[in-house]
Amino acid sequence: MHNLLLVLHIIGAGVMIGMITVALVISFSKTEIVGRWKLFGFFGKLGMIAAIWQLATGVGLYLLEPEQFKNNPLFWVKIGLFMLDGIIATQIVDRRVMLITAKNEEKTPARVLSGAFLANFLILTLIITIGVFIAD
Repeated sequence: MHNLLLVLHIIGAGVMIGMITVALVISFSKTEIVGRWKLFGFFGKLGMIAAIWQLATGVGLYLLEPEQFKNNPLFWVKIGLFMLDGIIATQIVDRRVMLITAKNEEKTPARVLSGAFLANFLILTLIITIGVFIAD
């Protein structure tokens, strides 16, 4: 059961990092991408599903081996970063995308979100790196 949950947890991390990588590349792209704001909206929904997936599998892993995690400061740093990443994704990225799509401002440069996407990418990379050290 542990290995299955771990594989599912890693798949969730892969979805999240892949999604934010594509969003980051699109936000820095100089070419006009038709429908990019709708794509960012889709990424927001996919990101929420992946975050719930990560949370569910992470709780499962924790419940299987609480002693490995509860006294590990790296684990709690990872949880804090996961929460920070969620705040950036929902409060900055998702709100801005919803506002732009609601106003039908498709011509708005995607660079307005580049900083948030970059922060999101760096935090997710750090979360994954910490996860590797915890599993070791």
